[in-house]
Amino acid sequence: MTKTSEAVEVKVGDVYVMTGGYEQTNVDYYQVVELTPSGKSARLKAVAQVIVEEDEGYEMVAPEIDNFIGETFTKRIGNAGDEPCFRIWSQGYAFPWYGTPQYQTGPYAGH
Repeated sequence: MTKTSEAVEVKVGDVYVMTGGYEQTNVDYYQVVELTPSGKSARLKAVAQVIVEEDEGYEMVAPEIDNFIGETFTKRIGNAGDEPCFRIWSQGYAFPWYGTPQYQTGPYAGH
């Protein structure tokens, strides 16, 4: 099932990534598990991550698709230009993940 909101497309199974942090970089992945009937919101679940490369100061991580952690939550589908996005918290936005591992600060360098 595919829905559109303000000319952006979101599908069940899509993965979104949010990066951020203060003096360190953290990465969180979310997967769309359901769309609301109106198509204006999606139900998301956080997914675990796997480390694909690491060094003393950093990790490159990717989502473990369908390995859910936490509870399902609903967020309105936003539009960041031509891309859908979700406002996860006041200053944290998740954008489409395009299959590339993401950089995050390693456990011995600030976490």
